Amino acid sequence: MYNEMHKKIMGRYTELKNNEHLPLELASELGLNINQLRSDIKDPALQNQINTEVSELRSTKLRLAVPKFLINGEETNLRALQQKVTEILSKTN
Repeated sequence: MYNEMHKKIMGRYTELKNNEHLPLELASELGLNINQLRSDIKDPALQNQINTEVSELRSTKLRLAVPKFLINGEETNLRALQQKVTEILSKTN
């Protein structure tokens, strides 16, 4: 369901600023468990995890967009990474 939710949010991200309930509305459209989502949103452990990861990202001075793929602390272009992995794997066959 992650991909489906991600696509819905990215398709309507401009509405997020003016509609804080949009993620719940989209989750409901997908048939997700809204009560569990509400509970997760309020979970202090999850909030701490998010805050920790945001702080770590800010400390790197990298763009705040996610997801990120880091290798040895440097941001990696996913397409370039996929291409390099494909090249390496093709040489092993």
